[in-house]
Amino acid sequence: MKDVIKTDGRICGFVIKHDISQMFGRDKESFCGETSCVDCAVALQIWLDEEYEVNWYYVPVDTPVLVRNSKNENWTLRHFKRIRDTKETHKFETWGDGQTSRTTDGIISLWKYCELAEEV
Repeated sequence: MKDVIKTDGRICGFVIKHDISQMFGRDKESFCGETSCVDCAVALQIWLDEEYEVNWYYVPVDTPVLVRNSKNENWTLRHFKRIRDTKETHKFETWGDGQTSRTTDGIISLWKYCELAEEV
């Protein structure tokens, strides 16, 4: 999907094709005519966050993820180990200090928030 968005460096075609403007109660023409590219990108991110929920039980070990323990912290890049099957708030496990399953010294870290890292 990222290739579709990045084809010409703009996201307009993707936003129009998927009718994301309706999420904001607007039609395509008024949304595109009155919305800046930055606002459009934010709208796309909101849509993606709501449209695609991650099933963490199927995320492969060593997948790059962004993690943090509070909403005020900056995201930290780590490699996914697993999600704990628990009701605790800190249930996302990553390998310590940016390690992977191949390079780990056995240390794991627990996190409250986790999202998939985007490929650059």
